[in-house]
Amino acid sequence: MLGKPLTLIIPERYHEYMQGGLERVVSTGVFDLGGISFEFTGLRKSGEEFPAEMSFATWKSRHEVFFSCIVRDISERKRADKALQQEKEFTRTIIETADVIIIALDLEDKVILFNRKAEEVTGYCRDEVLGKELLKTIPMRMDREAFAKMTQEITSGAAVSPYHQFITTKSGEEKIIFTRGTQLKDTEGRVIGVLETGVDVTEQRSMETKLLQAEKLRDLGELAGGVAHDFNNVLAAILGRAQLLRMHLEEFAGSERRKAYHELKQGLEVIERAAADGAETVRRIQEFARIRPDDKDAVAVDINKVVAQALDLTRGRWKDEAELKGIYFTIVKQLSDVPPILGSPAELREVLTNLINNSLDAMPGGGTIRVETFKEHTHVCLRLTDTGSGMPPHVVERIFDPFFTTKGPQSTGLGMSVSYGIITRHQGTITVESKDGSGTVFVIRFPLKEIEKVSQEEPPQAVKKTETETAAILIIDDEEDVRELLRDILTMHGHEVAAARDGRQGLEILASRAFDMVFTDLGMPGMSGWEVATEVKKIAPEVAVALITGWGINLDKDDMEKSSVNHILNKPFTVDDILRLVREALTLKKMKE
Repeated sequence: MLGKPLTLIIPERYHEYMQGGLERVVSTGVFDLGGISFEFTGLRKSGEEFPAEMSFATWKSRHEVFFSCIVRDISERKRADKALQQEKEFTRTIIETADVIIIALDLEDKVILFNRKAEEVTGYCRDEVLGKELLKTIPMRMDREAFAKMTQEITSGAAVSPYHQFITTKSGEEKIIFTRGTQLKDTEGRVIGVLETGVDVTEQRSMETKLLQAEKLRDLGELAGGVAHDFNNVLAAILGRAQLLRMHLEEFAGSERRKAYHELKQGLEVIERAAADGAETVRRIQEFARIRPDDKDAVAVDINKVVAQALDLTRGRWKDEAELKGIYFTIVKQLSDVPPILGSPAELREVLTNLINNSLDAMPGGGTIRVETFKEHTHVCLRLTDTGSGMPPHVVERIFDPFFTTKGPQSTGLGMSVSYGIITRHQGTITVESKDGSGTVFVIRFPLKEIEKVSQEEPPQAVKKTETETAAILIIDDEEDVRELLRDILTMHGHEVAAARDGRQGLEILASRAFDMVFTDLGMPGMSGWEVATEVKKIAPEVAVALITGWGINLDKDDMEKSSVNHILNKPFTVDDILRLVREALTLKKMKE
């Protein structure tokens, strides 16, 4: 082709420029098309088209101007460019459709990438965060200095373990993000920032917390089983004696004596209620590992009444004892007219009593406790606020853990875990907000339910001595307090009573005379209540056997017949419980005769 003319098809967009260059040659004698290049479609000899690039250069001698044209086949470059563009599009698609949060930061911690999942989780769109410091846009628990130090460690190549980051979304919701930070590099391998990838684990952490709490409560239930018997023996003595004292009370003559009578009567009612609530606590702890099948034992509960009763139970601390020490507490009640809820009054009294006592502990020098009740959509709510010392975050996170306490060895650390279990069984929720030095707020929410046909809680009634048919009764119990309590209850109502300290002594007495009924404790040394019941039936099959236990045992009719037991009475019991069993035993005996 040397020396021969070359025909080129110049793209139309370059025609004007080429025309201008030729005109300059004519007018100035200078021809300069250097630096011009463009792409076009070439045609091979075979007729195959191919992508090409043409570039020009000019030079001149004394009398002549030379013009050169270079044509390159850019097929490979085009294929490489296309592959690179496809790779970029593919990477962009992965980043945008990934189900993980992807955020890229430059060396100044400014956001340079914010994917769709990051927008979805945080509530912020990328236009709100791109080019801005991440912590100035999205609130996090980590302060700015700590975050900057961490990103600096990542960019320097230090190993930084994945961590949980607590963020506040645009709507104000706190979320937990499990985050991993790695170096962000350019195509030449230079570190240009940090790439943060994260997963929203808020629901997972919530579920894990609930499962862990349930596991702790089950462990607590197993432990409680070991002490339930002894504890219930103590409560049985307290509850029974308080009821017997109320039975002996009579109106005093004169106004002062009547006042003393009412104060004593009210005090005994508080003792009874406290003992009964204590027994309920043991029973609930034992049931932590069990699932309540229904609400058959629930009653309609006036939450405002529970507040009043809990304040009455704790009055000795926030009023009498405190004022003797020169300490003053202010109790503020803001109780709304809320509908009753379905539940256990004893359980709910315990929850509020625990909260009040915790607040009093947090205000050793005095302060204010505010108790509010209100309706919120489909829930009845109770809020308790104190002006105490508050709690740091690590204490708030563990407040419902069994045996966790900040009060030292004088506290068992069970109050809040028991309260958590109670609220959970009521299908409610309990939340706590507190800051060190800024007081504490507890909010409890109970769901509203249909309760028209549910009975209200009955107030404790004094047991009255009634006329009844007398019976010969044998008491077998290794606990002297319980044994003597049963003797006093039964003899006071005209029954003939004999007592034994263990099973063998009781069987010897039974063999020497006739009885209508036997009360036997379950857990006794040497011979258990089951064994006693079996031997009693061998000696006197017609004698009714009542098994008294602090273990919280419930048997169906078939199991009771197999075990030779006619009745089961769980400790602590009331006077009326004992008398009811005696009446039932005598009625059954008459029916058989």
